[in-house]
Amino acid sequence: MLLNCVNSYPLQQEIRDQVSKLIAQQISPLRSVIFGLFLFENKLVSLIRPKSRNIHPVDVHLLVNVITGFDTPKNVEFTWYPICLPNFDKNGIMYAYISHLDESCQTCLILLTGMCDEEQSIELNECRKRIQQKMLTQNTIQLMNSKLKDSSLRLDQIGVSELKHFLYKDNKIFQYFSSDYTLPYANNPSEQQRIFDMYQRLYHKLHNKTNSLRIIYMQKKYETILGWQTSSFEIYATFSPLVTKEIAILAVNKLLEFTQKNKSKIFLSSMPTLPR
Repeated sequence: MLLNCVNSYPLQQEIRDQVSKLIAQQISPLRSVIFGLFLFENKLVSLIRPKSRNIHPVDVHLLVNVITGFDTPKNVEFTWYPICLPNFDKNGIMYAYISHLDESCQTCLILLTGMCDEEQSIELNECRKRIQQKMLTQNTIQLMNSKLKDSSLRLDQIGVSELKHFLYKDNKIFQYFSSDYTLPYANNPSEQQRIFDMYQRLYHKLHNKTNSLRIIYMQKKYETILGWQTSSFEIYATFSPLVTKEIAILAVNKLLEFTQKNKSKIFLSSMPTLPR
């Protein structure tokens, strides 16, 4: 919940559009479905909404965090979960139909409706089965997994060896992207949590209303941490401990170039609308 935004799944634009179109076509005839979301590895791939309604990014952030934190039984076809989206309707309750579309539970389909009954369950379950079949036919899961082989999003593509990890937040669309961890943090959850905790402290310092800090540079025993906040973006980055300020600034500039170059892959920029 730190950044108050959504972690989108990096994906080729044409694959993301294909997934979004597939889901939109199947839920379009269902008048009861207000919003549809599709997650892969607990990250947002697609969001479908009616033309006449919008959903606030903070509500999407809340929804994704609640659903991914909810221990959905893996041996059931679907689960219902009641939720309030305060920016959409602070006095109302919506119902989230949640279903994993693969045995490994990498994928998650979320359909938001205003009611929850047996007839609704049957209708949405049939819709889910059609989506599952279409994804199987189009090899959708394999296509999304292919991003893991996409070397263009690797940290070493930025070209600064001292940069060990970064997190970039787009303040205009309320989405963020983080790199994979390199050594000594890779495959080490406790070290990754320690880095995240330092980002959290940077975040609170940058967002403290009693000061006007926009850039914070801290040299620690094991690494150097940098935080930078603007109206458009925020960056939190980890460097090797002896990095100079000049190298850190160079890395941040290259990081900005990297995110702009790969923006169509990194972020969800378009949302299909339902004809209602």
